Amino acid sequence: MEKKVSIIEFGVAGGNGLTAVEYLASKIEQHLNGGIEFEIYGFDTGEGLPEPESKEDLPYWFEAKQYKMDVEKLKNRLTRAKLILGNVKDTSENFFKKYNPAPVGALFYDMDYHSSTRDCFKLFDESEIEKFFLPRLYLYMDDVIGQDIEMYGEFNGQLLAIKDFNQRSDGIKIHLNQNLLARNNFDAKHQIYYAHLFNHLQYSSFVGAEEKDISQQLLKLK
Repeated sequence: MEKKVSIIEFGVAGGNGLTAVEYLASKIEQHLNGGIEFEIYGFDTGEGLPEPESKEDLPYWFEAKQYKMDVEKLKNRLTRAKLILGNVKDTSENFFKKYNPAPVGALFYDMDYHSSTRDCFKLFDESEIEKFFLPRLYLYMDDVIGQDIEMYGEFNGQLLAIKDFNQRSDGIKIHLNQNLLARNNFDAKHQIYYAHLFNHLQYSSFVGAEEKDISQQLLKLK
């Protein structure tokens, strides 16, 4: 088990999501009593949304400069997360080399545009995936439901970016979770996705020992 794991948020804006990640990470660390530590990174332009690239970026709903960040105010609120400012198409390219993060285990995507979400997925082009990623990842996709006026679908926005990525990637696939869909009390169940890194050397390492032990104990009771 990794002793350190990284969490990344794409699209920080005012920072409420990033500060929530900091709070929850601290709670988990306390609960596990030093069993794991989290590194937290937040990607944002700092200047709000860039100009939309195409109609797939939903320019009828999003526009340039929307969600501008008060950088200094947010830095004063953060306790440990590192802000990575600039357009993600540039900052994602040297992220691993510059920051040498612990393996990534969870990513939160709130970049709104198809183009920006597409550029976030550049992180998966990293050649040293065993060093910088866990073999399976939790993903949160903010802009896949929306309001009726937003009209998200597989031909625009984040859903199109996911579709495009899956079509171009052989070794990594992203899909909607299945285990949470039946939980009626979980509001974000349609926004939690998983990424399977099939070409990760540890992908097939068995992790079901606890379930196996429980199954064997139940068999003894029969």
